[in-house]
Amino acid sequence: MTPEELQTADVEKASYNDAMLKTISNMPSTSAENIAVKAGAINAIMSYGSENALNLDMNANELALGELESISQAAADANFATAEEMRDFLENALSAVSVIQENIAVSTTSESCESIPLADLAKAPLMPVDNSIDYDAKPEIQSQEKQEKCNVRDTARRKTQDLADRLDKVVQNVQRAAMQRMVLGEEVEIPMPKGGSAKMAIKRNLAGMNETVGKATIAWPADMVINDNKPVAVSAVDSPLNSKTTVDGASSVAVTSRVLSLSIFDRGLQPIKVENVTGGILMRISQTYINTTDGNCTNCPPPPTQVSSVDALKGKVIPIVYSTINITKPHSAFNIEFTAYNGPANDVFAMINFGNMPTLRNHSILKLVTDFPYVETLDPDDINATAKYRWFVPDDWVDNRQGPVYIGIGQFDSASAKYNSTMTIIYDGSAAFSNIKSSEVLRKAFTMSEYKLQTYTSSCSFYDEEMKKWANDGLRVVEADLRSITCNTSHLTSFASGLFVQPNTIDFAYVFANASFTDNLTIYMTLIILLVLYLLLLIWARWQDKKDIEKLGAHPLPDNKTTDKYLYEIMLFTGHKADAATDSTVSFVLTGDDYDSGTRTFGKPKRRFFRKGGQDAFVMSVPCYLGDLKYLRIWHDNSGKGRFASWYLQYVLVRNVQTGEMTTFVCNEWLAVEYDDGLIDRLIPVAGKEQMRDFATVFPHQSQQNLSDGHLWFSVFLRPPRSRFTRMQRVSCCFALLFLSMMVNAMWYERVPSQPTAGSIKFGPLSLSPEQIAVGVMSNIIVFVPSLLIVFLFRKSRPRKLRVSRIDKAMEQVSGENGSANRADGGDAGGAGKNKGASSRKASVASSHHSDSSSKKKKPKKRRFTIPWWGVVVGWILCILCLFGSAFIVYSYGITFGNEKATKWVTSLFISLFSSILLIQPLKVFLSALVISAIFKNVDLGSDDANEDEQDPSLASDEEWFAGSSGKHRPTGGASSPYDKETLEKIRKQRLKEIEMGVIVREIISYSFFLWILFVLSFDNRDPNSYYLQKNLENAFIKLGDTTGYTTWLDFAKVSNTSAFWYWSQNVIMQELRAQTWYDGVTPAYGLRGFLDDRVNRIVGRATMRQVRSRPDTCTIHGVMQNLIGSCQGYTSIVSEDTSNYCANWTTRGSRPDCNRVEYQYSTASKLQSLPIVAKQDVYGGGGYVFHLSGNQENILKKMTQLENENWIDSKTRAVFIEFSVYNAQANLFGVSTIYVEVTPGGGMHPWWRFDGVRLTKQAGSQAFVIVCEILYLLFILYFIVREVRLIRKQKKAYFKQYSSYAEWAIILLSFTGLIVYIMRYVATDQILKIFRDTYGNGYVRLNYAQLLDDLYGYIVGIIVFIATLKFIKLLRFNRRIGMLSATLKHTWNDLTGFLVIFTIAIGSFGLLFNLLLVAVMDDFKDYISAVESCFAMMLNKFAFMEMYQGSFLAAIMFFFFAIYMNLIFVNVLLTIILRGFEQVKNDVTKQPNDYEVVDFVLRRFKKFVGINSVTPLKDIVAEHQREEQESKDVLQLPDKVSTFIDQINHTYFDGKLDLNNKKMLKKTLRQAKHDERGRPKSMEGFQRDDEHMTDDQKDLDQL
Repeated sequence: MTPEELQTADVEKASYNDAMLKTISNMPSTSAENIAVKAGAINAIMSYGSENALNLDMNANELALGELESISQAAADANFATAEEMRDFLENALSAVSVIQENIAVSTTSESCESIPLADLAKAPLMPVDNSIDYDAKPEIQSQEKQEKCNVRDTARRKTQDLADRLDKVVQNVQRAAMQRMVLGEEVEIPMPKGGSAKMAIKRNLAGMNETVGKATIAWPADMVINDNKPVAVSAVDSPLNSKTTVDGASSVAVTSRVLSLSIFDRGLQPIKVENVTGGILMRISQTYINTTDGNCTNCPPPPTQVSSVDALKGKVIPIVYSTINITKPHSAFNIEFTAYNGPANDVFAMINFGNMPTLRNHSILKLVTDFPYVETLDPDDINATAKYRWFVPDDWVDNRQGPVYIGIGQFDSASAKYNSTMTIIYDGSAAFSNIKSSEVLRKAFTMSEYKLQTYTSSCSFYDEEMKKWANDGLRVVEADLRSITCNTSHLTSFASGLFVQPNTIDFAYVFANASFTDNLTIYMTLIILLVLYLLLLIWARWQDKKDIEKLGAHPLPDNKTTDKYLYEIMLFTGHKADAATDSTVSFVLTGDDYDSGTRTFGKPKRRFFRKGGQDAFVMSVPCYLGDLKYLRIWHDNSGKGRFASWYLQYVLVRNVQTGEMTTFVCNEWLAVEYDDGLIDRLIPVAGKEQMRDFATVFPHQSQQNLSDGHLWFSVFLRPPRSRFTRMQRVSCCFALLFLSMMVNAMWYERVPSQPTAGSIKFGPLSLSPEQIAVGVMSNIIVFVPSLLIVFLFRKSRPRKLRVSRIDKAMEQVSGENGSANRADGGDAGGAGKNKGASSRKASVASSHHSDSSSKKKKPKKRRFTIPWWGVVVGWILCILCLFGSAFIVYSYGITFGNEKATKWVTSLFISLFSSILLIQPLKVFLSALVISAIFKNVDLGSDDANEDEQDPSLASDEEWFAGSSGKHRPTGGASSPYDKETLEKIRKQRLKEIEMGVIVREIISYSFFLWILFVLSFDNRDPNSYYLQKNLENAFIKLGDTTGYTTWLDFAKVSNTSAFWYWSQNVIMQELRAQTWYDGVTPAYGLRGFLDDRVNRIVGRATMRQVRSRPDTCTIHGVMQNLIGSCQGYTSIVSEDTSNYCANWTTRGSRPDCNRVEYQYSTASKLQSLPIVAKQDVYGGGGYVFHLSGNQENILKKMTQLENENWIDSKTRAVFIEFSVYNAQANLFGVSTIYVEVTPGGGMHPWWRFDGVRLTKQAGSQAFVIVCEILYLLFILYFIVREVRLIRKQKKAYFKQYSSYAEWAIILLSFTGLIVYIMRYVATDQILKIFRDTYGNGYVRLNYAQLLDDLYGYIVGIIVFIATLKFIKLLRFNRRIGMLSATLKHTWNDLTGFLVIFTIAIGSFGLLFNLLLVAVMDDFKDYISAVESCFAMMLNKFAFMEMYQGSFLAAIMFFFFAIYMNLIFVNVLLTIILRGFEQVKNDVTKQPNDYEVVDFVLRRFKKFVGINSVTPLKDIVAEHQREEQESKDVLQLPDKVSTFIDQINHTYFDGKLDLNNKKMLKKTLRQAKHDERGRPKSMEGFQRDDEHMTDDQKDLDQL
């Protein structure tokens, strides 16, 4: 037959069954005969249909159950004489019950929805779809037919609990009817289909008796006393299937489990409660055995695992085969069944361990298979099996733990020398396996070729009649196998089946046997990455060590002369500040008591000197001893480009090579035009003892030295070049320390209890247990003792051969350069090569030709403590042993832990490691430097390893130490200042402008990019669809203005009393929370379960109705009314909320089910994952009394009606909240809904609502881009912090006088606050999504916390965007108009402040007035804050004048004065202040900002596009400046020169007769001389005018 024909036949058969059952229902049930006939007919119909359980549809089951209920109730009064007369009736009734139970179990437990009666499937299109989301199956896209089948199954599931309870009631009624007619000692057992049975008996004493009911057995304890040993009725039913498959806790009971129901009654058939039975009642419940090898089995234990011992042991170093069993339910026991094939199981053992793989040295239980307690009967079909054993592990060993249990199978070698001692350990426990190696006692190959291993868990549960759920309190599994479970119960119901902490141990046999790469990926990858990183750093360190050797050399000054024999070594220390390095040419004058060096220069060699934090040594030769040094004058020419023009000099050491005398010059100042005083010339006196002990000198040196040389990790990159502790050695020490730390961390990982134990030392909220102290001591000994020893060996081991003196190398270079070829710069002069020049000269004790008292003898060099050269070799050996030895131990622990535990361990380890390196160690360095600088005040600037690791300089016989024989003294006093102050000031201004230009350009570019990133992040967190989602939810649930059905109660805004609220809840909330039948009459698809009625928003978790109640008598009744009013409840304000638990109807006493109803039990805010809510009238906590709107819609509506009838909302109710969340996949938005009504003490309800659309997850497709922007934003913030800290240090108090500084720090602080909130939101969202994933979207989750964090994050981002955008005005300050605007505000600030004070007083006064006049009539003026807000709204022409007029005539009058005073007077005063200030700024040039001048400078530099930050060398600037000055002087001297010239002419040619001060007299004199030949002096004859023969130039000159 085709499927369609089969379905048609089943529908016809179902119709026939329904017709027959309806016919039976019309038969009377008054006599015993009628009852027996009806029972037989019902059983016949059900049995006929039960040939295939799918032949009976739901309607047939319900009709049959209804008739069984009828006849079971009538049986009690029927004319049956004895129980035996009722046997036929009992058999038929109980058989029909068993068939219905089977139908329920089959049709409701099918996860594939295939076990569905075809007759019901035919009705599926007409069945209503309940879109409840209370299901555990993973949602999937299904076909229409599959959806209809699953809808049938779910419809049956919704009816299951009610049907199961009714079936139990039928069985109880039938048994009671029989026990009424039984006498003492009588037993009646009724068989049931599928091997079930029901037994009834009347007994006096049950102590020590064993009962058998069907396939179950009951053993009563020997000392049990029930009903004072009076006769009791015992009822027991062994059901073949579990019909309670949908109640709470049903997941812990298998569908195939047989259910044993056991009850005891007195002779009046009143139930006797049996509990706390001493010793317990033993019940053996038979299991419905299913062949576990059947692939179609879905509810049976896993099938046995066939293991080939040869294949399993192949490649294993330790011959142990492992398997696991996962304990998923609490209070479980488990079984291990072992079947041997083709060989005996002698000496085969099994060992188990919880959480870790067992080994001979580390296991919980080890047992020989032949000693397993149970030997099973072999399957006749299994012809190769030789033996079968079963080991039951009780639930007390499991100890309510959940997780993997590892099982190891191995076989001892009876021929081993240690076999007997091994057996002694197993049987006697006289010793431990710690002295026995696995390879010594285990066989490499099993004696059996194959074996089967099967594991399965078992547990006992009982059905709690009152709470309607499966539980396991008071139950314990004492024995189990695949066919039965023996439980021990103390009650009756329905049952179904020190100081030193020992470190973690390592079983190397287990490690080598389980060293698979894929199974231990974490530890392998960790070690590989660390070792590769070590190798790369080692290569880099070797390269850097070679470069450091080059820095050890001393460089001869370029102006040294070969004739100068007296040598000084000058070592300059450049500071560690930003831009401290320089490329400028540095010159100096060194002055002593007798002589000075003259102007000397360090030159510009190929290798760059004076780098940040650098130490540069130079050799200076002078003709003679300079005497005791007094001061040093040092300067540079500012020729470096950009930031390399300036120089920060820390200090200078000058060593007299001949005497070894060291002189220190402490500078610690800038030689820069743009920093401090702008000088590039410093006169530095010799540092005295007080200056050397000064904190300002000691602390910077000590902190920098500790950081660069003391901090092991940092020193790898900051190592001083003159230290003998090389970078390679430092890298190796770091990794040795790292692996030692990892080793000790693994040794005690999870060994110390997290909770404080007895004897703990408490420091306030902190506690330190003895175990923690012991572990800390042991860890430090293991880690730091070898680490400190290795570092000591590397630091203190002197070289095997001393290096050639850098002085000799430098002087050889000078000789070579002056003698012949051009030599390379002496950058590598400190190498270990052989100094031929020095060796060719015989060192001699110089004879002093200078008898002056200033001559000094060379002091012997005092060397520090060192150890022989082989100390380095010992250090390397220890380092390698610690590094690779601890790495191997770490590897072993990683294998022992397993991949999952190893992952957690490695994660926690590296978090603590990075915090130590980046936080704790730098803090320790800072504090130690602080202590040394403040207390010891001792610093030796010239002490380093380089001086002790090289030879003393040697001098030839012709090189005098003292060149005083000539007797010629140079003048002292040093050089004159190279540049005057005026020149430096001009250069300083130019440099500051260039710096400002660079800052401006960088600021514009970086800030523009920062703003772009900020906008990307801010708008990524917001979506315009949020508004539409909000409006959709509001339209769906609030229904503003909806009057459907001629009632306004659908409009939530019109809800004003309890009746209206319940009406709205039942007709709006429950209709909108589930997808309903639409206007076209088509029922929603089965796949829309969990969706709202709009069919696009999927509900997250479940909706809740939460009530907040006020405690009784939270307000005081007036004395006059106390006799009339019984109680008074005021506002709750959180502190007065009721937190008590109640029974139904808010009573304090009731039945157990009534007193355990969730709706009357207080749930805390933490349990509900809820937060306080600030509502319109009051503030409410996050806890309350909750009604979960989950499950079947019909049941929810019934529950609502019940709560309404019970007055769940009464006079003590202060607020009722309906809260739920949804997710919209199209917009990737979460919708958070809060709808509530407040019940005020004054009476009535006040509705309010809030819908929010929030984005908690990143938009698909843009995640990577957004993550990159987030990282860049964080880097920008770090850059801003560094920049602002530098500006604070530079500008000091002036920094805090700029508004932009506060804006910058506001952005920084808000950004870090936003980062914290972002992380918290991410964690909260991740937890929500985890629950959402694990429960397929059906678990209880609340988005309130995540929403709060998202709101807070949005506020922070909004404020940051606001401040950052306003701060952008600063970048436009070079625009004259914007500059004038800011200057106007600055100029009028005092006036605006005064205006603001008066305005605040005025608006506050009017707010207070309107609050007092209108508080009783207008909600806008309900309190003072609202009144002030309304006043601001009235200034914007938003007011309700007529409402004010109706409420208070005086308020209307005062509104008139308010409008005049605030809108006319104050607004005009404000405008006047601003306009007047603007005019003053515009007219007063001095008040206008001059920053716009920088714009021209920036544009000019940009046009050149060369060296944005470059600076013209100082020498060129000086030359240009001098040329300009000379031209200016020439112009100014022209009038004086002309006057001198005219005076000379007057005296020479006119005998002084010309009156040069009288212009008219001068012209008259010249005119007379022209016409008076006699009066013309002889000397003027040549000046006679001859216009005819004069050239043009002569005419011009004559005119002049």
